Amino acid sequence: MDRPPAFWEGFHLQMTGRRVLVLEDNETNRRILTVWLERFGAQVTSVETGPAALELLQQEDQFDAAILDYQLPLTDGLELAEALRKLPGGKSLRLLLLTSIHLRAGDPRAATADISVSVYKPIRPKQLLEALSQVFDRRLTSARRAPAALAFDSSFASRFPLRILLADDNRVNQRVGSSFLEKLGYRVVVVSNGLEVLQALERQPYDIVFLDVQMPEMDGYEAARQLRRRWADDNRPRLIAMTGNAMQGDREACLEAGMDDYIPKPVWVEDLRAALERWGRRP
Repeated sequence: MDRPPAFWEGFHLQMTGRRVLVLEDNETNRRILTVWLERFGAQVTSVETGPAALELLQQEDQFDAAILDYQLPLTDGLELAEALRKLPGGKSLRLLLLTSIHLRAGDPRAATADISVSVYKPIRPKQLLEALSQVFDRRLTSARRAPAALAFDSSFASRFPLRILLADDNRVNQRVGSSFLEKLGYRVVVVSNGLEVLQALERQPYDIVFLDVQMPEMDGYEAARQLRRRWADDNRPRLIAMTGNAMQGDREACLEAGMDDYIPKPVWVEDLRAALERWGRRP
């Protein structure tokens, strides 16, 4: 969860089927970009080095756009962009440059490489979406998506009456998560770490606990393990992990710690609905 609900409900780019190459040497940034782009509907291939990107484009010309990190080992994004333009698969490629520094005005390499747009880090989902709309001929609309409008159904909670506890140490995430759930008709109790989760459960029962896996004092993994030890399986809430990790094996790590389900960040209301429907139907 990264932006107020108005963003997630509103802006939408027709990215479905777009083929995007991501070049980012930082594993976390590469993973986050991949998750966002896939949620926008794109087909994503990610690499961590310039040579890997060049090799890929020498083999095929099946990409609509490439997102290049400016600061790379051995080279920079502009130098690589120039090299990409010389390849058959790179001539018509739309290039988006990610950078944490302001580029020198009038850098001739930017013109030579025909960079479509530069985006300054730290990048956010809305910023990325707006940059892509510029890259793809400004096809961004502010109309609400029909699925999102349907997703916010205030009668949902009456069909799936559940007591919900939300655990996240980030205040923005707390506000966004609470807002999503309240628009589904729920009253949500919010805590900031795993210790507070256990304390809340000592005071009253809950049906669902949404657990951020990275929290101070006690993270979501340890909270899940301790909760499993303290409460019998038929007398405990269902535990749903929320994590920005989207690497292969991360879901398995959550389940091994005792989670029942897993939702990747940034969280969308459709994911929340699906999880609540899965566990709200249990006897």
